Amino acid sequence: MVINKWSQIPRSAKHLDRSNAKAVVIAQDYISNPCLLFNKTKFDLRVYALITSFYPLRVYIFNNGLVRFASEPFTSDAKSLDNMFVHITNYCINKKSQSYQVNNDVNLKRGHKWALQTLFKYLNEAYPNLNVDNLWQQIIDIVIKTLLNCRPAINGVIKKYQRFVYNSFELLGFDIMLDSNFKPWLLEVNVSPSLRSESTLDTHIKVSCIPSTINNNFITI
Repeated sequence: MVINKWSQIPRSAKHLDRSNAKAVVIAQDYISNPCLLFNKTKFDLRVYALITSFYPLRVYIFNNGLVRFASEPFTSDAKSLDNMFVHITNYCINKKSQSYQVNNDVNLKRGHKWALQTLFKYLNEAYPNLNVDNLWQQIIDIVIKTLLNCRPAINGVIKKYQRFVYNSFELLGFDIMLDSNFKPWLLEVNVSPSLRSESTLDTHIKVSCIPSTINNNFITI
């Protein structure tokens, strides 16, 4: 939910769970100047990263992914804060909108879900002064710095429960949003992101995710 007053926070979130003293919600600063393309709707990027080791850090970043659009045009009007189809880009929410349009073609710029490479091609054409390669490097930088930040805690769990450091892996889904200056921001990281496919576009991206990731964008630190 989107809020602009303290009084709008659910009562359950204002109290701590006595068993572990942790709040039950996470609050994020709202990106009030999202990047808007010709359809004038908010969107985020789903970037897939396969981690096979944390010490050393070995990451395989898929050079494609998904672009998920909100199903109604963006507005900053406070009266729209309750409209999830305006402010939330999650597919599971927007597919319920009467305005939602399915895109089954990985190469087309239509509907409310695109391939990431299709977005990059569009940006190269529509914004010739934008360095799309540099934008992608900034996104990769976000992925790496996020993993480095959580590496000590994760490595402690690995040492405790894993017998060998090379017998497991994790696929993560990084959700990135661009602001009006094309600066990427990390929204969240999904552990074991859904690989369920509900369109031909989904199938193309998700089926090729693991093999293509292993063959591209290998990073070790």
